[in-house]
Parts: sequence; C-alpha cells; structure tokens
Amino acid sequence: MQQRRSLSRILFFVLCGFYLAWMLKPTIDWPNRESFLVEIINRTAEDIVSIELDFGYAEGQTQQRLLRLPAEQTRFVFLNHQPGAGFNVRVVYADGLEQEFCANRGDEARHQQLVLQR
Repeated sequence: MQQRRSLSRILFFVLCGFYLAWMLKPTIDWPNRESFLVEIINRTAEDIVSIELDFGYAEGQTQQRLLRLPAEQTRFVFLNHQPGAGFNVRVVYADGLEQEFCANRGDEARHQQLVLQR
C-alpha cells in the first residue's frame, strides 16, 4: 500500500511538471531570433586558458569569457547577438601566446563554428 502511494505521488508531481511546462512554453523565448550557437573547437596541442568573446548590439556591448578549453576539445556557447554581425575573439594559450581577431562576420548560420588553430 505504501509503495502504491509513493508511485501515485510521483506520478502526480510529474504530471504537474508537464502541465507547468506546457503553460509556460509560450512565454519562453530562448534562444530568440537574435541568438546563435557557436561551436568553439581547439584544434591545437596546447590548452587554452581563456577565450573572450566581445560583441555589440543596438543597446550595448557584451563580453563572454570562457575558461580552460583543453587541447583538441570542443565547447558550445550561445551568443545573444545577431548572426552575421561577427564578434571579436581574444584567445590566451597556456604557453602565453595570445591571438586576437574578428570572427564569422557575414556568417548568417544559426550554428557556427570557431576553429582555433595556431
């Protein structure tokens, strides 16, 4: 009897969660039309200490900093920025080498790649 009550309680909470998600779905707008996914790929044999992504938009300027991307690894990040406008990148490698450049200007894709190599 106790096990049956526990299953009923679990089923009740699961159904409540689905109902709340269904009710809130129309108000959720993330990621929105002005965002896109960037796949950052470290194609070097060197670990990356930090990656700074700077991008501007009509209301201001945003900076995102990613830390510790090991060699030959990939990380995904959403940018709340219009695809095609490009963004500035600053990469600091574990051996001290720094790279700065503008990336993906003109790329209108919703899933973009940023391949980091030396």
